[in-house]
Amino acid sequence: MTTTPVDPTIADRIAAGIAWLDTVRPNWADRVDADAIIAWHPTYSVLGQIWGLDDDAPLSHGGRVGRGFWPVSEGRTRSQAEDDARLADYDQLTDAWRQAVAEQQAGKTQ
Repeated sequence: MTTTPVDPTIADRIAAGIAWLDTVRPNWADRVDADAIIAWHPTYSVLGQIWGLDDDAPLSHGGRVGRGFWPVSEGRTRSQAEDDARLADYDQLTDAWRQAVAEQQAGKTQ
């Protein structure tokens, strides 16, 4: 797996997501296939892999954004440029979650 630099804002949000998951679903990383994560997908996202569908996770819209599960612009796109930015955010979130989950899993095997 190739690691790419992660935007600090996204890194902070992912860290908040990890802290939340550690609280509500101990050992959550054991349920996630890091290589299969697709942030925008309802079943291949981190939440989708843990709960079956991302909508089944007990988390509000704001909680999903603030914890790095959804891009900041989710649900508010008004133009092609905004839609392109949302998709780019999802790509960054996918890369960041793949890296974070792989690190969580590697930490358990050391």
